[in-house]
Amino acid sequence: MTDSRGNIRSVKDYLQTEDAHRSWIARYRGPETDPFYAMAIDYTSKVMGLNEGETVFDFGCGSAKHSIRFAERGMRVRAFDFSSSALELARAAIEEHGLSDRIEARTADLTDLPLADGSVRAGFCWGVLMHIPEVEKAISELGRVLAPGGVLVVSESNKSSLESALIRSAKYLTKRGVQPQRVPAGFEYWSTEATGALVTRETDIGWLTRAFGSHGMKLYDRHSGQFTELYTRLPTAWLRKSVHLLNEMWFRFIPIPHLAFGNILFFEKTAD
Repeated sequence: MTDSRGNIRSVKDYLQTEDAHRSWIARYRGPETDPFYAMAIDYTSKVMGLNEGETVFDFGCGSAKHSIRFAERGMRVRAFDFSSSALELARAAIEEHGLSDRIEARTADLTDLPLADGSVRAGFCWGVLMHIPEVEKAISELGRVLAPGGVLVVSESNKSSLESALIRSAKYLTKRGVQPQRVPAGFEYWSTEATGALVTRETDIGWLTRAFGSHGMKLYDRHSGQFTELYTRLPTAWLRKSVHLLNEMWFRFIPIPHLAFGNILFFEKTAD
């Protein structure tokens, strides 16, 4: 299904809409998630070895929430997204935070980046590959632009997590909702939207590691992201807050990635 040109076009049509990105902001990037992401970006910056003034490339920046976090920590950011709607939201947020001198937001497709070979020393790609049908092509491009000795951070959903396994089992048993499709990269959920389609992939981390490895990128650290995204399904603020606290505690004290829904992977480009 994912190698159909029609389906790829439908995904791009949907991701071009402002509604898609505002929906993600509301569900995943609200103020309740700020404490977790503050910790995650601090940890990421440390493991990447970033210093103030260095340039980070944010691939698939969306509304630039993470670009802004890096810039607030003293980094310069080159942010890329193929969606004009996302970039409008990103530029408005960058302007609102007074960071236009630190963040440059540009149009670019992750499967065809307008960057020279080996031109990126530090890259960041958070929750993006899971929505790209041609994921192998995107991985190839990231490998092409990363410089020898450069580092790339990727955050993806983990198909082997407790949450993923339970939800997948429930869908199989009840036959309700969008059913998962097994593919080499993990399990994909294809949903039909009013303006197109959306693919969401729960990733086989072993497959992802091997895919990056085939393009000269070696995994050197793996950390849990959010233990669960159950807060997106809960109706009350106090229940959501409880889940956010669990995610923060897990990240800080029990950072076991194999059980966590979110995984943060750190790759280094080996020397040619």
